[in-house]
Amino acid sequence: MSAAEKRLELMPVAEFLAWKGDGTGRRDELVEGVLRAQDSASDTHGTIQANLLGEIRNHLLAHRPDCRIVAAPIGTTSR
Repeated sequence: MSAAEKRLELMPVAEFLAWKGDGTGRRDELVEGVLRAQDSASDTHGTIQANLLGEIRNHLLAHRPDCRIVAAPIGTTSR
């Protein structure tokens, strides 16, 4: 198969969800069957995320003090 033919192959969603990545640690997304690297989060994104986390934390402290919130990148798991 030529390089041009490989580029035209679309990745199914099920394959993307099962895919472990290319080993570089880069985060990827699937757009219309085409794999592409995700951009890094912006400062605006970080500010929104921090503000939401603070609001959720305050709500939990007031209404569910036995709960806790853990911030982790999407796609990671915690115990």
